[in-house]
Amino acid sequence: MRGYYLVSISKEIMHKKYEGVAKKIHSQIEIFNGESLYTKLYCYESKNSFLFKVARHLPFNSFVFEKKYNSEFNGSDFIYIRKMAFDIDFILLLKNIKKNNPRIKVVIELPTYPYDKERSRRIIYFASNIKDAFYKHKLKKYVDRIVTFSNDDIIFGIPAIKLSNGIDCNRITSKKPSDAKEIHVIAVAMLSFWHGYDRFIEGLGLYYKSGGKRDVVLHIVGDGDVINFYKNKVHEYGLQDKVFFHGKLYGPSLDELYDLCEIGLDAMGRHRSGVYYNSSLKGKEYLAKGLPIVSGVETELDYIKDFKYYMRVSADDSPINIKEIISFYDSVYVGNSKNKVISEIRRYAEKNFDQKVCMQPLVKYLSSGN
Repeated sequence: MRGYYLVSISKEIMHKKYEGVAKKIHSQIEIFNGESLYTKLYCYESKNSFLFKVARHLPFNSFVFEKKYNSEFNGSDFIYIRKMAFDIDFILLLKNIKKNNPRIKVVIELPTYPYDKERSRRIIYFASNIKDAFYKHKLKKYVDRIVTFSNDDIIFGIPAIKLSNGIDCNRITSKKPSDAKEIHVIAVAMLSFWHGYDRFIEGLGLYYKSGGKRDVVLHIVGDGDVINFYKNKVHEYGLQDKVFFHGKLYGPSLDELYDLCEIGLDAMGRHRSGVYYNSSLKGKEYLAKGLPIVSGVETELDYIKDFKYYMRVSADDSPINIKEIISFYDSVYVGNSKNKVISEIRRYAEKNFDQKVCMQPLVKYLSSGN
């Protein structure tokens, strides 16, 4: 079987095969190919002219054909699409795909769902948001399945294929055991309001204000529009020696910091974007490194009773209770070999969350005659 993976991402970005979303997409394509679902990447690149950028935000922009049907799709068995802007151009693309390939399977992946509260509320995006709200209900005429990392069975009236967000364990090396006396916690993200790391900073401030004696240190890796908000919180609580901002780190520099840290901090504020279940990609990367996880949103790990390397905190804006973080740390490491902890967590990631394992429901659907 053969098909196409459609993205609205520039070829320049997609050539960076080991960074960000490009890494995940190339890994998915490798898995498809390994399952005899021979897949070719096709990029719809946005035009960069000023007029185009203005036009794409207008209520009706059918005169700007950003996403045209390509005759090379003819004869394909499937089209897999990572979410693009839902507009008239996209609906016309889907219509032409089905018209020229009546038996084709069309699948759309939603990296995040629900996503409405994550969309920009700036006035320039008003028309785009209206178009999305309108056209997403037109999808069911042309789309066979929605791939989701949420817990939903039906999305936009379309049956969903529920997947866990998987990682390529072969590309992630295990961390080394740390001999630090402090409790070092790491949070890696392209920082947005829904990561909620201000909750942990506030928790640290309250912990030390109440006389806390254990040294707990937070390392924030990444950048984003909330970074100054976090830094102001750090200054407000006088935590300059307890919270460190590393900016973006890659490769050996990031691995070195992982070696120091012994807890991975997943999103603490997903509820702010209306998400209460999330198959976190970053959480899986923490597992592959061999790190215990603290999460502020429900994940697959909430349903696994025998996994002792996971802690859930409440999905609200309350400060994180640092005493509970310390108790979790002690339950994992006190009296246990750190090498054993790392290897057990890593093996669990390989068995349950390697991307090849996680994608099997999708592979089965695309390979079937249904």
